[in-house]
Amino acid sequence: GTMLLSYVAVDAGNTITPPAQRSPLMAFVSDSFFDTESPSLMSAHHDLGVKVAQKTGFPHCASWSLGGTSYSLDSSGRKALQTLLTLNSLSPFLPDAVVIGHGTNAANYGVTPAIESAAAQASWRAIRSQAPGTPIVVIGTWYLHPSFVAQQTAMQVALKAEFLSWRDPNSVFVDPHDGSITLGNGSIVRSSAAAWLNPSNVSWAFPSTGGVHDGFHPSPPGVHHVLVPALVDSIDAALTALGY
Repeated sequence: GTMLLSYVAVDAGNTITPPAQRSPLMAFVSDSFFDTESPSLMSAHHDLGVKVAQKTGFPHCASWSLGGTSYSLDSSGRKALQTLLTLNSLSPFLPDAVVIGHGTNAANYGVTPAIESAAAQASWRAIRSQAPGTPIVVIGTWYLHPSFVAQQTAMQVALKAEFLSWRDPNSVFVDPHDGSITLGNGSIVRSSAAAWLNPSNVSWAFPSTGGVHDGFHPSPPGVHHVLVPALVDSIDAALTALGY
C-alpha cells in the first residue's frame, strides 16, 4: 500500500517548542473577560479562555464566568460568584486546573475592598471544596483603568492580603498590576515585572475600538491582544511553580 507522510520544514535558525501537555480541562471562574455568553465576546477572536487554555497545554476549557459580576457583586441578577457556586458546582466536571479572576467590577462599582475580599476567601474555599486536589490560580483586579486607578489598586491590595491569609498550599496569586506571582504559603515565584494593562499599552477610547473588550487589533493593541500572552506566561509559570 501507499504510505502518506506529512512534515513541516524549518530552517536551521528555527525551533518548534510545543506547549506543556497537561491534563484535559481548565476551568475559568471570572467576569466578562472569560464570559463566553457575553454578546461583545461572541466573535471568534474573542475566545480568550480557549486561547489561554490551549496555549498553556490544556485541550479543553469550561467557563463559570458572568459579565459584570464579582465575588460579592450581583450585576442585574446575574449572580455573584458566591451564589453561582452554590447553583453550579465545579465538582461534577473534575477540572484539572482552575483560574479565578474577580474584583475589577466590584472596584468599579464602589464595593469596598473589605466586603469583596471577604467574599473572595469564601469563594476560594467553596471552589477548593468542589475541587479538592486541583491547582488554583487566582488573578487580581484585571487592569488599571484611568478612571478607577485608586479603587482597583486598593482592591488588589486587599485581595492579595486575603489570599495570603487563606494559605492554601495548592494555590497561587497572580498580580496583573505588577506581574508578580506568589504561592499560597507566601513564597514569591516572580517579583514585580510589569503591569499587564495600562493606558500606555491599551487605548481606552469608548465605545470605539480599543475598549475594554476589544479584540486583537494591532494598532492600537486591543485588551485581549495584550492579555493573552500575559495570561499564558503567568498561568504557565504559576502552574509550574505548583509542580503541575
